[in-house]
Parts: sequence; C-alpha cells; structure tokens
Amino acid sequence: MVLNREIPIVMVLGVIAWLAPSPRVSVWAGWAMVAVLILTPIGRIGWLASRWIRFDRRYGWVAWGLLTAVGVVAVLAALLR
Repeated sequence: MVLNREIPIVMVLGVIAWLAPSPRVSVWAGWAMVAVLILTPIGRIGWLASRWIRFDRRYGWVAWGLLTAVGVVAVLAALLR
C-alpha cells in the first residue's frame, strides 16, 4: 500500500463528485473519496504494525492499540449516530 497512489484516486473521485450529472453518483464519489482518505493511513498503520511485531514488539503493540482505539471509536460513532 503506497500512500502516493491515493492522490490521483482522490483527485479523480473529486472531479467525478464535482462534475457528475446525477446527484447519486456525486454523493457516491464523495463518500468514496472520504473513505480513501481515511482508510489509507489506517491501512498503512496496520501494515507497519505487522512488520514491527516481528522486530520490536513494543512498536507493534502500540500500533495495534492505536488501530483498536480507532475501531472502537468508529463503532461508537456508528452506534450513537
């Protein structure tokens, strides 16, 4: 997962959201753009955590703890919405 690949994807989705003739397509592209912007760094942390756990478990456990906290907050936000 390379962070530099998200930039063109987000730009294309942004242009689609801006220029789409259908409101449904525009909303879908906007949500997809936000999902890419949020999930890419979280995926990167997961990838680093799996690598760190092999070499220095402290960093790996901190990363997994961070991912767990993000997951709990996301679930709470969805439930309390």
